[in-house]
Amino acid sequence: MRRPTVLAAGLLLALGGPWLDAPASAHPHGYADTRVTFVLEQGKVTTIRIEWQFDQVYSAMLLDDADIDRDGRLDDGERAVAVEDWQFNLEEFGYFAHLTLDGAPVAPVEARDLDVSFHDGRGHLRYDVVVSPPADPVTAALAIGIYDTEFYLFVNPMATTPAAVAGDDGGRCAVRVVDDPERAYYFGQVIPKRYDLQCR
Repeated sequence: MRRPTVLAAGLLLALGGPWLDAPASAHPHGYADTRVTFVLEQGKVTTIRIEWQFDQVYSAMLLDDADIDRDGRLDDGERAVAVEDWQFNLEEFGYFAHLTLDGAPVAPVEARDLDVSFHDGRGHLRYDVVVSPPADPVTAALAIGIYDTEFYLFVNPMATTPAAVAGDDGGRCAVRVVDDPERAYYFGQVIPKRYDLQCR
């Protein structure tokens, strides 16, 4: 049986909590800044890299959860356990990746190269969501939002370089970060950001 992470335990608590009945009770338990990178191979998007940076208080909780020997850092064994736990739990929540292709939702089915680290007092999480089949961003409108609809975590784009494109040798692509009011969640109180990939 897998050991639940702080993230998973908190989300399960939030899902079943009676305090969710009223919008006035809306408040996150942690904050995260995210960066999205669309990865192109031979002109098509094959993966979307998602990077998280958690606030210091939530990071301390995550480290305490993962630091089995309580030495204040993650050794290779602890990191391997943390990666396995996060992989399992993120899959349960769809990797928090709200992907659309030509406006239609696409459920992510796989994430690769997951990594967990702690430095500068912050917890960091990174993984690549697989786009299958690969999408041609010239002929199809590809977009993604990264957010927690249960509002256990409040997610915002990173202040510096919130979005990027990798493998775009011709410099033909750019990413717009926009509000997505049509997908407002948590009693309509929270309007998420959407990352729109635009290529010519």
